[in-house]
Amino acid sequence: MRVLAEAKQRRKKLNRASGIAAFNTWTFVAMSGCSLLAALFSPISLIAVASFGVLAWNESRGRRRIRALDLRGPATLGWNQLGFCGLIAAYCVYQLAKAVYGPAPYADQIAQTPELGAMLEPVKELILLATIAAYGALLVLGVGMQGLMAWYYFSRRACLRQYLEHTPAWVVELDRRL
Repeated sequence: MRVLAEAKQRRKKLNRASGIAAFNTWTFVAMSGCSLLAALFSPISLIAVASFGVLAWNESRGRRRIRALDLRGPATLGWNQLGFCGLIAAYCVYQLAKAVYGPAPYADQIAQTPELGAMLEPVKELILLATIAAYGALLVLGVGMQGLMAWYYFSRRACLRQYLEHTPAWVVELDRRL
């Protein structure tokens, strides 16, 4: 009983990582579903649907590996978070470039009614500033948070290795079957 209790204590960090991965999997599934709805109006959203689907599948695969006490599990989850980092960064850079270099908001309306140009000029500046602030903040915070999440998952490899090294083989085998 003591050996089982010690093994359970050593496994706590792995169970927590598995729980976080389960939450992330369902979050990616939900994001994929929301993107699917957006794809009705914007075909480019199909890229988001596919990306979130791949992230959900890979997160689930990493979770299963951790639950099976496979040393590849933490790396799978860590690399998946880095992939999400890349997706966030690409999206933010795309939106920032579109805001800075793309057509001004209300350009069509101004072209049809030139007298609106002077009236909407301050709004154009405000929209540009708000867009840069919002996507800049998302870039910094999103990439930062997902980078920390990747580091967290990568650090679980040491916990898993310690569990496997300090837990009797019969307990490890029992854990793998449960």
